[in-house]
Amino acid sequence: MSPLRDLVSQLEHVLPADRRELRARIGGLEKKLRDGGTTDPRALRVVEEAIQRSVAERERRRALVPSVTYPAELPVTAALETLREAIGSSQVVVVAGETGSGKSTQLPKLCLELGRGVSGRIAHTQPRRIAARSVARRVADELGVKFGGGAGAIVGVKVRFGDDTGRDTLVKVLTDGMLLAETRGDGRLDEYDTIIVDEAHERSLNIDFLLGYLRRLLPRRPDLKVILTSATIDVQRLSAHFGGCPIVEIPGRAYPIDIRYRPAEVDDLDEEDPRMLEHIGLAIDEIDEAFANGLSPGFPSDGLPDILVFHSGEREIRECEQFLLGRFKAREGARSRSAQLTEIVPLFARQGLEEQERIFTPGPKRRIVLATNVAETSLTVARINAVIDPGFARLLRYSAKSRVQRLPIEPISQASARQRAGRAGRLGPGIAIRLYSEDDYAARAPFTPPEILRTNLASVILQMEALSLGKAEEFPFVDPPSARLLADGRATLVELGASTAEGRLTKLGRVMSLLPLDPRLSRMLLASIDERCINDVLVAVAAIAVQDPRLRPQDKRDSADLAHARFRDALSDFVTFLRIWKSWRSETKELGSSARRKWCEKNYLSHQRMREWSDTVTQLKELVQDHLELKVGEPSVEVDQGAFHRAALAGFASHVGMRTEKGEYRSPSGALFALHPSSTLARRAPNWIVAAEIVETTKRYARICARVQPEWIVRVAPHLCTRSQFDPHFVEETGQVAAWERTSFGELLVVAKKRVSWGPIDPVGARNVFIQEGLVCHRARSEGRFLQENQALRQELEREEARGRRRGLLLEEEAAFAFYHERLPDDIHSTPSFERWRREVEAVDPERLRMRDTDLMRDGAQRVDALAYPRQLTVESLALPLDYAHDPDDIGDGVTARIPVEALAVLDPAPFEWMVPGIFAEKIEALIRSLPKHLRVRLFPVEEVVQGAVEAIPFGKGSLKSRLARHLTGVAQAEISASDFREEQLPSHLTMRFCVVDADGTVLGEGRDLSVLSRKFAMVARDRLRSSIDRARDPVALIERDGVESMPDIAIPETIAYRRAGIGMIGFPALVLEGEAGARTIVLRVLDGAAKARAAHGAAVAMFLAREIRAAVEHHLAYDPLCESLLALMAHAGEPDGVTLVARVVAAQVIAPLPRAPRSTVEFIDAEKLAAQDLHERVAVVVRALHAILTTAEELSARMRGVVANAAGDPRARIAARLVEIVGVHALESLASCDREELSQRLRLVNMLLARLERLREIGPARDRALDDEITPLGQRV
Repeated sequence: MSPLRDLVSQLEHVLPADRRELRARIGGLEKKLRDGGTTDPRALRVVEEAIQRSVAERERRRALVPSVTYPAELPVTAALETLREAIGSSQVVVVAGETGSGKSTQLPKLCLELGRGVSGRIAHTQPRRIAARSVARRVADELGVKFGGGAGAIVGVKVRFGDDTGRDTLVKVLTDGMLLAETRGDGRLDEYDTIIVDEAHERSLNIDFLLGYLRRLLPRRPDLKVILTSATIDVQRLSAHFGGCPIVEIPGRAYPIDIRYRPAEVDDLDEEDPRMLEHIGLAIDEIDEAFANGLSPGFPSDGLPDILVFHSGEREIRECEQFLLGRFKAREGARSRSAQLTEIVPLFARQGLEEQERIFTPGPKRRIVLATNVAETSLTVARINAVIDPGFARLLRYSAKSRVQRLPIEPISQASARQRAGRAGRLGPGIAIRLYSEDDYAARAPFTPPEILRTNLASVILQMEALSLGKAEEFPFVDPPSARLLADGRATLVELGASTAEGRLTKLGRVMSLLPLDPRLSRMLLASIDERCINDVLVAVAAIAVQDPRLRPQDKRDSADLAHARFRDALSDFVTFLRIWKSWRSETKELGSSARRKWCEKNYLSHQRMREWSDTVTQLKELVQDHLELKVGEPSVEVDQGAFHRAALAGFASHVGMRTEKGEYRSPSGALFALHPSSTLARRAPNWIVAAEIVETTKRYARICARVQPEWIVRVAPHLCTRSQFDPHFVEETGQVAAWERTSFGELLVVAKKRVSWGPIDPVGARNVFIQEGLVCHRARSEGRFLQENQALRQELEREEARGRRRGLLLEEEAAFAFYHERLPDDIHSTPSFERWRREVEAVDPERLRMRDTDLMRDGAQRVDALAYPRQLTVESLALPLDYAHDPDDIGDGVTARIPVEALAVLDPAPFEWMVPGIFAEKIEALIRSLPKHLRVRLFPVEEVVQGAVEAIPFGKGSLKSRLARHLTGVAQAEISASDFREEQLPSHLTMRFCVVDADGTVLGEGRDLSVLSRKFAMVARDRLRSSIDRARDPVALIERDGVESMPDIAIPETIAYRRAGIGMIGFPALVLEGEAGARTIVLRVLDGAAKARAAHGAAVAMFLAREIRAAVEHHLAYDPLCESLLALMAHAGEPDGVTLVARVVAAQVIAPLPRAPRSTVEFIDAEKLAAQDLHERVAVVVRALHAILTTAEELSARMRGVVANAAGDPRARIAARLVEIVGVHALESLASCDREELSQRLRLVNMLLARLERLREIGPARDRALDDEITPLGQRV
């Protein structure tokens, strides 16, 4: 055991970083011996060699320590002895001193002097990267050693994405964030023997986290020294956090400061009030006057003091700058020296390097420095003699309620006010003018609240979880954050998918914790891998992580905007960064450093920030390759904006906004915000945007924005969306039960209506919907016959209900639902699953799903009598289908007869009065009740009268009203006529309803008045018929012909049978004359009435016959003494071919007496022979008749010359109209079809008109009108 004891004793001389591993190796050897084994000489030798190497390395490092000297002029030098004693005796020391006392540069040197930095490095943290580099270079310069990571360089620096340290580094200056990151791989921080936390008073998030971590670590690292440096702000709290550790106060170099309170005369004057600028101007005048009067003995009497004026932000600085320039210009006459010798210098964080250099390299002119609160403690502004403090600052605050970062302008704390005033006493006695009252100062908070109490804690919680540091509530923070802030930080991690709702890190969260980025940027970067756009997104993430490189100097804003315009992407500020990057890379690739700087100046870009951005991109690529094994290339030529912005959404989902009607944007929390004017989207204002940042200043603004599609939110952040389903329904096309889904993200409606499958969400509900809509309502597309058969059964029973006009025959749909519900398995809720089950079941039991009457009918219900309620009604040899409806509120209530349009003309309304036998008695009762009261009272009791009428009147014979009137006359013992029944009082279902259809069943019209429908469709019936039938198969089409030149050899049938709209029809073929007079043609048509067919066919055959006998007729006319006079009368009446007209009249008189007009060539030849037998006599009779008619008409016309037919108020006009009807141009054509009796009737009418004219003076207009009414029907018949 002796060799092992020797090894243990040597461990105190090794480097602490090696000690744990070496102790573990020795412990393993000891355990082996205790278990009865022996020591392996080779293993023992390996440990010995490792100890020797570590001891040698420690001694080597000791030899690197340089000699240390301290600048005598620094205040810290006077306190070195006190510091040596405190550091030597305490594990933790708080060093308090004002900015400029030398703490940052001298403490690392003091630690080297005290032997620190040998066993482990000295870690010296800084809040900012620029400060880390500056301090490291200054310490190296004062030690006279190399800086960086090369050999012999004992001072190095490590910042995010940049490690400039090496083997010889003793003092490692790094940002506090980097030290925290190192705890992941070195939880005990064994690399260090001393840790200096500089600027601890800033109490940033990283500093507070680091202070808590060190407090936990110190008990396990008794060899570790911790030094906290702070401005003289609340140092007691820092000391108390580490158990009351000693505080070493560094005396400052401050001279007496005359603090003056100059509150405005106006109450509640804030920084945004324009009067505040005038107040600042008066304070400058007061300071100038005080120094001119010898306030500071060493200050030249003819000089002007440098003044530091604090402001809350860049905008306020620019406004004050413009105000002071105008003020000095206005005073040039009276105070020209002050104006000419004064330089106004802005100072704020976003300035470019050139502008910042003016702060640290003052020229000969007096300066008025307008600065934000960065000049309180972070930076030392040279040559300041006086301070003006309006008392305001912008302070970052995070609202857990609205989840928005705010930068409100707030009154500063007492500690900040003291820091500001202290800037005035560095060079000599100074003045600090506070533009508020002393009471106001006394009422302010003692200290500025630390960042951890006013920020989102997602990053802290993520790191704590990754480092297994336990719950944040139990972590030793200097100021524990509120439960609300912690809950909000966890909610952010849940939003990003980095943590479960229970607080456990997800796999994604652990990967995010490896990246030294804000969690939102980490999430965006990782999402870009899934979206296959990491090459583009990584560049934008780096841009957001560093400071915006775009510069916009106050005096060159227009030029800067013009230069930046070429980079702008119309729909995305993110892509704008990418375009800047691409231009930077492509246009400066071949340029040297100087040329690159000029390129940046030309494009108003900060060269320093572009380099920082470039370094960040490089480091991020290395991290992604190291941790994710993914090589990142150059950005793509064309950005996939969808993929890019979905990645952005993944990181900034809660920063999405939907535009309102007023042009603002509503966030998921319901808060309203506006696009920042600097955003490229400000002019376009798309409906949906995502923003990398929402900050409240003068109002709530979104910065770095891009247009997005709302459906991307569902894809990228489904865990943040709330879904609600409504209206489950069956989809025939897919056979699935679906529902409409509404998706919301907080208070934003992302998807208003999207169809989703309902089965996985609610299997039971989906099954019920499938049964009801798919099976009961027969919408499922099943190959089984059961569904059609069940549907047909139900429809048949429904029709029976309607025919019988009674409810209660059928059970409700619940019966069909119950039928299927009993038979279907519980897991069936779609057509595909149903079909698989059905095929299996029907293979065993084919009747399983077929319904019987008893499944749908109520117990005891009887079927409807088919004779009482027939399915069709036979009228005029037509079997007309009947439809029944039982819905008193519907126009179709009652019985409807479907009638082909071709059949309208031949149907008599009388048979339809009877309706159907089943409602015969009801209609009789309704007709009786419609009688006038004096008749109705004679028919009681009505029920008995109705029953007697039903038994006495044979159904369907003649007219119902006429038959019923005759029957009731006998019952009532009073005269009752058909016109006494007031049919308009009958319920609509007791009057037959008609539906007129064409050949393919299309409804042309509906109504309950058959005569109205007949008139309406008389003209269109034939056109509709001919356009709709299949002429290759239809019997009508097969028989009809155009352009018939002679009688057909095969006899034309008198009737044919055909169907229209499923109804059997009888047609009557006939030859028909078509066309106008003088251009007549003969066609073969099928007409819809026997009488119409006989008349048309007779006229057409007469035309054929007239053509055959015309020559013979002309011969006989030549010998008739009236011929010449007749032909002249005809010509005068408008008929130029009188011979043909005479021949047609003769032919008509031959055909008219025949039993039927000839229908074949044989029959026509017989007619020709008949005409030839006594043709001379026939011609003579016709000539005399026509001559008499036309002679009388000519006389009547001569007497009425000048009278206009139908002229108002003239009785003769009515006579003239009648004459035109009888012997006008068109009336002459009708003479061609007159037989002998009709010619005689025409002559009588003309004579009657002549008599009316002669007696007009005797009888007067009234009697003449009565005679005209008598003549009119006669004329219509002619």
